[in-house]
Amino acid sequence: MFDFRTYDAVKALLQEKDRRFVESMADQISRRSQKNVSILDVGAFDCRNTVALKLALEAKNLTPAIVAIEPDPTPKTKMIARAHNIRFGALSYQELLLQPYAVGPRIYDFILMQNLFYHIHRSEWHALLRQTGAIMNAESECVVSLVSRDCSLYTFIASFLEKFNVPETERTLCFLRGFF
Repeated sequence: MFDFRTYDAVKALLQEKDRRFVESMADQISRRSQKNVSILDVGAFDCRNTVALKLALEAKNLTPAIVAIEPDPTPKTKMIARAHNIRFGALSYQELLLQPYAVGPRIYDFILMQNLFYHIHRSEWHALLRQTGAIMNAESECVVSLVSRDCSLYTFIASFLEKFNVPETERTLCFLRGFF
């Protein structure tokens, strides 16, 4: 079990793509946030990236309040979240959207969906993005990470990317704001 208390210790356990994701998110969040920030991590898997992000934000003198959800968490995942003061909900994304306030605040500053869409049938993508708006305000951001530009989700979400003028080089990490 990893239970490291510093970002450098946790960062060493991350894959390169996950480290880039965490560093990009920490930079983006720290540019937009003053002190306190609420984050929802949808599909947190083993909470490794969630813990790394929390520690990276704390290293930048931010106070993140993070809620992580994962439909089939292991006891180890729950224990890791608890050890790092991350609220955890054993919910599917469908359950979260039906009861968006079940595990956290009414509105989140950032919603993270890292590789989430690959576990969801394509017919539900639009509804998920639209319903996510119920737990966002005009300043909130929903961050969707993609495996590559060759995936079908990239094609689906291209109109959102163009709307926000996301450069081609950054299109595997999508910052979506105000599209609901």
